[in-house]
Amino acid sequence: MPSAAGLEVADETTGHVDVDGVLRALFANSSDATVIVDQTGTITFATPLVPELLGFDITTLVGGTVFDFLHPDDLDATAALFEQRLKFEGSDQGKEVRVRTVTGEWIAVLVTATLLPDERFGSCAITMTSLDGASDRELAMRRRIVVSEYVNRFASDLVAAPNSEAVVDRIRDALGEVALLVGANSAGLFVERHHTGTVEQLASWQSPAHAAAHPIDLRCFAGAIPVLLDRHVVVDDLSQIPADHRDHDLFALAEGASDVSLLATPFDSGGRRGTLVLARHGSGPGWWDSDSALMRGVAALVGRSLQTTWSTELLTLTYQLGPVGFSIRTFDGDFVDCNERYLELYGVDRHAAATRSLFDILLPQYHEDVAELHAALRSGELDRFVTEVEVQHGEGFPIWVRTNVVAMTVPGTSERYVLTAVENITEIQHQRIELEHAAAHDPLTGVANRATLYAAIERCAATTGDMPGLLLIDLDRFKSVNDELGHAAGDHVLKAVAERLKTTVRGADLVARLGGDEFAIVAPGLRRSDVDGLARRLQRVVEQPIAVDGDVELEQTMSIGIALGADCDDLTDLLAKADRALYAAKHAGRRCHQTFDHNTPDELQRRSLPLTR
Repeated sequence: MPSAAGLEVADETTGHVDVDGVLRALFANSSDATVIVDQTGTITFATPLVPELLGFDITTLVGGTVFDFLHPDDLDATAALFEQRLKFEGSDQGKEVRVRTVTGEWIAVLVTATLLPDERFGSCAITMTSLDGASDRELAMRRRIVVSEYVNRFASDLVAAPNSEAVVDRIRDALGEVALLVGANSAGLFVERHHTGTVEQLASWQSPAHAAAHPIDLRCFAGAIPVLLDRHVVVDDLSQIPADHRDHDLFALAEGASDVSLLATPFDSGGRRGTLVLARHGSGPGWWDSDSALMRGVAALVGRSLQTTWSTELLTLTYQLGPVGFSIRTFDGDFVDCNERYLELYGVDRHAAATRSLFDILLPQYHEDVAELHAALRSGELDRFVTEVEVQHGEGFPIWVRTNVVAMTVPGTSERYVLTAVENITEIQHQRIELEHAAAHDPLTGVANRATLYAAIERCAATTGDMPGLLLIDLDRFKSVNDELGHAAGDHVLKAVAERLKTTVRGADLVARLGGDEFAIVAPGLRRSDVDGLARRLQRVVEQPIAVDGDVELEQTMSIGIALGADCDDLTDLLAKADRALYAAKHAGRRCHQTFDHNTPDELQRRSLPLTR
């Protein structure tokens, strides 16, 4: 097959691709001075511009090593760059070194090293760009371009990282790349622990070429790190700083730091401070402005990435290990995912959860309302809703849950799901029901209390437009029961009467105890023609003997006063007329009932029921 430069790079019969030929053809047509070196640094190929730059012919270059042409002071830095290129994929984006020409002159070049793609080579392509004759402004501009390119590439790498672990790994790799780019021997990433004020080293890198001869452990600056969390620091030689200028703890160890320079840049990762620190051992040029620019760009990206990573991890931990059950479903209620707490709450395993739709779990009486809420969520009419419903536990009994439901969109896609936070409120609901029942019912007999009676009358009037019928009941000579048999016997009688009233009234009627020996019945739609039958039935049932203390039986009678809703204007009027009728029944000799009519004499109205709710 034909290649760039017209070389044949594949065998016509076997189809085997000559990768070496492809690479040589590409570099041969390059406008850069480039050499290909193997793992030992031996030059295996050189483009035509290399002899033009250095003056050596191709035969002299190929077979030698790149180190044969490097200035002695640049050997370690270049060896580190070369070793790192074999470790990290991609380009280091530039390193300034001095190389020897055929005349023995040393010239400055900017070199970049790129790892070649074919695994069988295990080699690099090193490109050299002459810096001789370039002004400081031109050099600074070139470095700014290099810095910009690296920061952009680093940002792209972080965005492309598939998960938080890959983000952290990419940041660790970046320490070595940044150090190589600016000629540092060591790099460290330090972050502040939440709420403790202490600092931990999250990642570090040290040049293999300098590790043995000149080890620099950035942890030796532990006392200085808290200061570096708040300031950008550029120091070309720690040992040259006078003691009286070593503010705080930053240079407390400077006496032992011979020929060590420091570059540190702080960052913020969502309330958690950190600093990126580079150290350089040995003589050489100071830090460039572009070095500081590089550090600021990388530190800002590191801070944002760590914030995103930690936030993601916290959200993941909250989802997986939090005290609330979470489920993810489609808008139709089909299962997508859930956390462990959800499985515990519903008493099912993951397989069972995956086979149950939302409407398999909900009790039937909630299906319609919940379906309407999900439809409103899907349409955008609602962005969230909260419900309290009964659902079916995996073991077959119902439980109460509170659900906080929100629509969510998967980042980078158009897929939308329903995220539900579920909390078991069965015990709370039972307590609430008990409290509501206690507030609405008489504690002795269990029938409705006075407040519930009044509320029922007003509710009936509001819904039907008519006042209901009302029966007021007073037990005849009940005081003698308490006096002769005791209050325990009296309570027993009251409970027996309440139970008999409840079992005798119509389905829509409400029995209430007003206090003492007085009861009331709200009878919606009660007509005059129904009154006698209802009253006699109640009296007949209540007067059945009531066993007290085993051997004693009582026949408790009662008097009933009745008011018809059609004759009354409001609650006050209804209560007053029923009370007048009750007193008329008492006046008539007890053990009877009286219905209010306009002939009932006013002088019989001796009392009225208070409207206390």
